Amino acid sequence: MSDQSAALTVLLNQGGKVVLPAGIQTIDQGVIVSTSKGLNLSGQSMSTTILECNGSAGFALWFKNVLATQADVGIDISDLTIRDTSGTAGACDSLLRITQFNDFNVSRVNLSNAKGRHYSFGAVTVTQGSTQVQGFNTNWSGNMAPGHLWIAGYPQEVAAITAIDKLTLCTPWQRGSGVKVPYSLDSGGAGLLLEGTSVGGCTQYGTVDDLKGFGNRVGVFCQGRPSGGAGVSAVQFRGGRMGGFGGIRLANSIGAWFGSHSDTCQWDVPVNNVVLGAGIEDGHQHTIINRAENDPPYCPVFPGDGSATQAATKGVLVIGSATGKCFANYIFPQSVYGFGNGVEWNNLAAADLTVDASRSPAFGNINRTVGPL
Repeated sequence: MSDQSAALTVLLNQGGKVVLPAGIQTIDQGVIVSTSKGLNLSGQSMSTTILECNGSAGFALWFKNVLATQADVGIDISDLTIRDTSGTAGACDSLLRITQFNDFNVSRVNLSNAKGRHYSFGAVTVTQGSTQVQGFNTNWSGNMAPGHLWIAGYPQEVAAITAIDKLTLCTPWQRGSGVKVPYSLDSGGAGLLLEGTSVGGCTQYGTVDDLKGFGNRVGVFCQGRPSGGAGVSAVQFRGGRMGGFGGIRLANSIGAWFGSHSDTCQWDVPVNNVVLGAGIEDGHQHTIINRAENDPPYCPVFPGDGSATQAATKGVLVIGSATGKCFANYIFPQSVYGFGNGVEWNNLAAADLTVDASRSPAFGNINRTVGPL
């Protein structure tokens, strides 16, 4: 089957209304859409119009605004499936990526099989309150960011790889310091990647309805920024389903991640069989009201915790580095079931934090809530 990346790139950049036919189209080289004309892209249905990508370019479909600020052009994407065919290589960093656009709508889209990559050779030293991480016997590369550094079941977002043994976090490390400890550096594998940039502006004012994503490392990744106020804001996520299922339960998998400088998003998407249902890191005024459930065999947590350690999983995790950066988040999940900790946060995330786990079955969690750490 011939690669349709180039033809679709030309077609979609003309803007207007584009309806793709039923069937499978290969876009291994990826499609970048940078039109300022607006675009209404739809398939015949989620189950019949399928775009397949092996991650040769690192992404499948990327709405990349090249202007100096966010574009107010309007994007509407509906009724199609995008799936990663790279298998265990985890070559797709993202399946649908939106950068610096206002006013976008995504509905009835399935983003699946973006497994991402794990790297855990060597060890790391982390210092509480520092964004700098030192590796030992590591061979990191630039394409390992953005991603997440996991230590003992806790993730924080990686902003950049600065050397084969040095990386920078978006937010200073908030847990205890550690010298030459096991870790996992996880990257790629985002179903939906939303990002603003510190230079150009935000990605904001969006609605995402009936999104499905199975077998992705991160279902929805609202990428954080290490500096500047631009980020992801004012996006509503409603309905659909996210996570894993029998045979596809990924290590360190995340339903939704809201990174630094993100704000005012509402997450109401059912999540099944992930390690972390939803994470907020230096984000503010988010609302988490979805249902999140796990059932055995539980998703594995790397490194060192093993697939049977339910205590290393979290329904919702809120990480703050300062009260002015992480505040007024509202956690009121419909249900958190089968996670080690239902809701967990640290001291600096507690500013105006509202947590109500009354609808979370206590017998399904080792701890319903865990207060400031």
